[in-house]
Amino acid sequence: MGKANPRPASRAARIYKVPGAAMKVRSGGSAAPTGVLLTRPLEQAAPLTEEVSERGWRSVLAPLLEIHPRRWRHEVLGGAQAILLTSRNAARELARSPLSNRSVPVHCVGRATAEPLLDAGFTSVHWSNGTALGLAHTVSVALAPRDGPLAYLSGEVISRDLGSLLAPLGFEVRREIVYEARQARVLPEAATRAIMTGELAAALFLSVRTARAFSSLVRAARLEAACRPLTAVVLSQPIGDALRPLDFGALRVARTPDRPALLTILGRPGAAT
Repeated sequence: MGKANPRPASRAARIYKVPGAAMKVRSGGSAAPTGVLLTRPLEQAAPLTEEVSERGWRSVLAPLLEIHPRRWRHEVLGGAQAILLTSRNAARELARSPLSNRSVPVHCVGRATAEPLLDAGFTSVHWSNGTALGLAHTVSVALAPRDGPLAYLSGEVISRDLGSLLAPLGFEVRREIVYEARQARVLPEAATRAIMTGELAAALFLSVRTARAFSSLVRAARLEAACRPLTAVVLSQPIGDALRPLDFGALRVARTPDRPALLTILGRPGAAT
């Protein structure tokens, strides 16, 4: 079971999906900006910061969510035929768990979610096309309700409930909340300054929740117009949809829901005109 390409999404006004195409850098008399806004939670930003810097961009850290692990019932995993994950944070909590059976099948929404488990030695990790609908379809094809319940580890807030998607197909889904993500009350100072001074060429978004937080905080700060020159680079189309109604100069969607594809779109400063 490998990766599946996301379904083509309809194009809305001023929202452009260009899978795999490198980001275009504005040209003109003055030097083009080289700042890239990173909105990941602080504890998850280091690898992406390094990769962005290696490509010649200047990273501007502006975490919009703060992750707080919860105490959770590890016994929910007992008797489950498989584990379902729709976020990297939930994957990190599973990787930290005392679960001794690292061969239990784990179905993830995308490759980025699967990475902490692959690093932790889980041997039966599968991923879908980066959407909850895609994951539900993958699970419905690969698994059978008669083989037992599914353990679904998630955050407190979810964009789509796998239980409601899979219950009509006969699956018993046991959801366990393993972390909560608290949204910043205001746009971080680093982000505000970089947007207002024109230092940014692009902003990267890897989750629907972060995209929604950015959209809300930018509108609260009345910085919508200042975001128009930016290119938003997102991991999947649902993440791009969550950025509406902000009006970016362009929105690029990764061909596959993983960091390498995201960075391919970002490219290098001056690599495209």
